[in-house]
Amino acid sequence: MMARGYVKWKGMDPMWVEGDEDSVINYTDEVFSGLIAVGMSVTETNGLPRMGPTFRSMLLSSKKGAGLLCIG
Repeated sequence: MMARGYVKWKGMDPMWVEGDEDSVINYTDEVFSGLIAVGMSVTETNGLPRMGPTFRSMLLSSKKGAGLLCIG
């Protein structure tokens, strides 16, 4: 199938569970003063693939975000 080149979607890559889960956890961070992106909001904020992450990454991302909240 030939790509038409009309739109380049950011973050709509093929599913890769192991890599996508690690990316969600690694990219969990403060994105604006007082605003910490966790879970699926990390995928949207950073243009990461949305189909691979599962409950493990959501839980660990939230745990990391809570730690950032307590430190900051």
